[in-house]
Amino acid sequence: MKKTLMLLILLTLLLMGCSNKIIDNTFIHQDLAFGQRSYHNYTTPLNINIGFSNVYYKIGPMMTVNSKNMVLNSTGTYILSEGYYLITSSLSFSGGNSGLYEFEVFVNDEEKEECSFFRTTTSNALGAGGITCILYLTNNDMLDMRVKDVTPPAQDIKIYHATINILKV
Repeated sequence: MKKTLMLLILLTLLLMGCSNKIIDNTFIHQDLAFGQRSYHNYTTPLNINIGFSNVYYKIGPMMTVNSKNMVLNSTGTYILSEGYYLITSSLSFSGGNSGLYEFEVFVNDEEKEECSFFRTTTSNALGAGGITCILYLTNNDMLDMRVKDVTPPAQDIKIYHATINILKV
């Protein structure tokens, strides 16, 4: 009985301590960092002119939505807090007939193959895909998204929906 009462009191104190920390924002660590960039417009898609096969082209401009401890602009995200980040992205697009497109995250103009996906399009059909990965990023790293048409002849692409989310974990 004494043990149960002691555990109950301890649990109550812990819960009260956590709830106070949540209320005064000290529970949320000071180093929290997140950002989101997006483009959403089905009637006026973002046209990416792909001049050459196997050459990456930046996806943008995109709107900046939310951020903390990051600098967001229309073409990229600058990291202000070093650490591991969860990167997620989703896209819907149409391309040329029989285009094979690769979408990839770049950091400081370097490909991050672990943050990519391929998608084939046919007859200008709408395609979709997504990325989920974890990267270690340092202060002032610049992150952006790019696309290339892998198969010649190069064919332009229209982005209807694109979102990239970056969250420090």
